[in-house]
Amino acid sequence: MAPSPEKNSVIVLTKPTGSSHARIKVGLSVYSSSVQGAPHFALAARSSVILNATDDCLRRYQSEAEFFLACQLAMVNAVEHFRSHYPERIDYKFTAVEGDRLPEDCTVGFAVAAFLAAVRATGFVPPIEAELHGWKEDR
Repeated sequence: MAPSPEKNSVIVLTKPTGSSHARIKVGLSVYSSSVQGAPHFALAARSSVILNATDDCLRRYQSEAEFFLACQLAMVNAVEHFRSHYPERIDYKFTAVEGDRLPEDCTVGFAVAAFLAAVRATGFVPPIEAELHGWKEDR
């Protein structure tokens, strides 16, 4: 069940928002580690971060920096929850963080995508709730 030296996965989620669809993409690289590192938001070299939020979404935050931080925290919390159940020590880097037409609850979507990316990269499925809050994987 241990990941190879480095295993990558990309998850794309969509959610209907009015007349269009919101889209979130999270890429994750997972690799074995000799020590369990502290929680962090680490980007791999050549990773992309593109976030296009709706006005409704941005109204929830005092600034774009606060919005970006909320998205980061959602992803880190999700991967940390995964790591707390994983039977071996692993570390990770995000390889892609993208969002388009992001609705008010986009942080939930980023958390779901990051968690599913960790599951896909390792093949390990810890106990999870089945509710995805309207987000669906775009395969």
